[in-house]
Amino acid sequence: MTTTTTTRRTRKAAAAPVVKANVNATGFIPSSAKLAGALNALKPFTDKQGNIPDLASIRIEADGETKKITLAACDRYVLGEYTFDYEGGSFTADVHSSNVATLVTFLKTPWHSQPIVVHYEPDADKDKPGRLVVAIDKDSVSVPTEAGVNFPQWKALYPDAKAQGLEGRPAACDPDKLAKFMKVRLDKNDGPMRLHVVKDKPITVTVGDYFRGLLMPMRSAA
Repeated sequence: MTTTTTTRRTRKAAAAPVVKANVNATGFIPSSAKLAGALNALKPFTDKQGNIPDLASIRIEADGETKKITLAACDRYVLGEYTFDYEGGSFTADVHSSNVATLVTFLKTPWHSQPIVVHYEPDADKDKPGRLVVAIDKDSVSVPTEAGVNFPQWKALYPDAKAQGLEGRPAACDPDKLAKFMKVRLDKNDGPMRLHVVKDKPITVTVGDYFRGLLMPMRSAA
């Protein structure tokens, strides 16, 4: 795990260049409040016990082509992801759960409820961590990213209930794991939480158009 270090510096927002993945990349996210809420809600989804180091971080994937940025976390039993609008360059970064509080504190500053700049600075050595910089106007904060994280290919895990003809069949889950999803909704006006159940497949959990997650089924039910 990378030792937690943070920096604050003055930074002027600039136009986001079109860049290749995992080089210096800069982009814009419309809402600092939503990013703070997403980071805070995903922290319980990480492997806090440290049993699997690759799952102790929040994966951040920015896609300049689709104009979306996705944050995801998984601990083997549950998975959650948020997707927001994004303008800028593509990059992939992993922020350890121990560094999330630093970003959230900065983003929740009262005068920071506005668009933000996200900048990823990889190290020249791919085996060394880079830095994720979040800037609002002239204020900024940075945290180290994790190097060499083998995060699971989670998007392929979502089941296609219609294709498998399994809609409406029951699935068993662990209530303690389900509880982790109770705070993923960022605003009470965003509608209900929906559970999409496919027998013996991960349960898909969605809220509004920005959150979806997976709850792994129990191997056996009493």
